[in-house]
Amino acid sequence: MAHTLARGRKLGILTFDANKLEERHFAAAGWSSKDIDIAVIGIEGSETWWQLSDPIPDASPELILDDVLKAANDLRRREPSVGAFLFECAGFTLASSTVRRETGLPVCDFVNLGNMIANVGID
Repeated sequence: MAHTLARGRKLGILTFDANKLEERHFAAAGWSSKDIDIAVIGIEGSETWWQLSDPIPDASPELILDDVLKAANDLRRREPSVGAFLFECAGFTLASSTVRRETGLPVCDFVNLGNMIANVGID
């Protein structure tokens, strides 16, 4: 996804907890933040974060949507060069179309990835 961006644009990574996302995770996925220009934000501290951190997680789709959209907009304000979003958290998928519509930027999540893999080689 990062390689599809215009020069000078960053990949915005939205994660559940940005404090836990480290270079070792990028390396395990086969890349480095030294090679790909990224901006990372998490939803840590949000109501969704608190509710999903509970042993019996219970966050409404509306709450998740609001907190993910807020994080996406916060990241764009902080890093105006963000040109696309990658949602690391499986729970963020339900916000993809809203974030895409509200920001005008491409959004990739694990459902997009699964669809892409499933459709490889299919005519």
